[in-house]
Amino acid sequence: MKVVYSDEQRRLALRVYRRTRSVTKTVRELGFSGRWTSYKWLREFKRGRKPAKAGLRASLL
Repeated sequence: MKVVYSDEQRRLALRVYRRTRSVTKTVRELGFSGRWTSYKWLREFKRGRKPAKAGLRASLL
């Protein structure tokens, strides 16, 4: 399934992750259909990169 996330959804996911310290809990709380995109965003954030531009498709497992 292909899903497009907005910049605001990405920022919200990072805020929830900071509070929960768990990607699984973040995904469940926000109702996302998979964890892998959230792991990618977190990895990019930790490396000091901006997440990929909104509007790009993210494949969720």
